[in-house]
Amino acid sequence: MKQKLGITPRVEKVGETIFIMIIGLLIFKYLPMFIFGSNILFDASLHVIFISLVLYVLYLTVEDHKQLRMAYLLFSIVVLVGIGIQRYVAFKHDLFGIIMGLVISYIAIMLPLRRKRKIVKKKNLRNVGKRKKGVWGKRK
Repeated sequence: MKQKLGITPRVEKVGETIFIMIIGLLIFKYLPMFIFGSNILFDASLHVIFISLVLYVLYLTVEDHKQLRMAYLLFSIVVLVGIGIQRYVAFKHDLFGIIMGLVISYIAIMLPLRRKRKIVKKKNLRNVGKRKKGVWGKRK
């Protein structure tokens, strides 16, 4: 029998996201820096990935409030575009490195969510043919 650790689903999602981001950074930032030297511009932007992680963790607190979702989404886009422009203007990354940081962040955030949706779909497919009981225990 499998023991549960008592980790909430949100903490589990954040842990999986951090793990995927670390793997992406190792492959797309530190490996190119090791091969081509540390003064390259096309490596993935650590700043963009870190800010995406912070914004995602903050989103998990906001996602329960429907009124705040759209405002928070706009705020997140403005922050990410601002960080991207700052890194580009400061000649720390080129456009490819900034976009690669955004892609790594997107994949790291969406992969755990997609896996969770597939599990929920499989559970729902098992109950397709079963009849549900009504409010007072009678069959509908």
